Amino acid sequence: MPLVSKIVFAIGCIGLLLMLTSVEAKADNVTFSTTGTFSCAGSTCKVDGNKVTIGTDGNTITLTFSGLNNVMIDTGPIGTFTSFGQIKVETSGTGATFPGGHTVDSDCDANSSCRTGREP
Repeated sequence: MPLVSKIVFAIGCIGLLLMLTSVEAKADNVTFSTTGTFSCAGSTCKVDGNKVTIGTDGNTITLTFSGLNNVMIDTGPIGTFTSFGQIKVETSGTGATFPGGHTVDSDCDANSSCRTGREP
């Protein structure tokens, strides 16, 4: 058998072998946990681990981060949306002003969205 015929035959055999063997696509699940802390500067700011309180004289806003523990998501071809945790917002009095003029007022509660804005 001439050399060219041997090469063509070998390539054909390899191609046939590749067509007859198939490997299923696979993605492993991913398990993760999240934690978080706040930092801030200024005399009206107090940090306690995953909680930060801003404000004075009974007019405050408190942000608390709650992370997730051992969350498993599917990393398949479609993908999965997930959360990395929640930030709970609580106010006292009339609320407070963030540095930079951002405000959260006392209309913030567990049953509604918090109204936010920027002071003029």
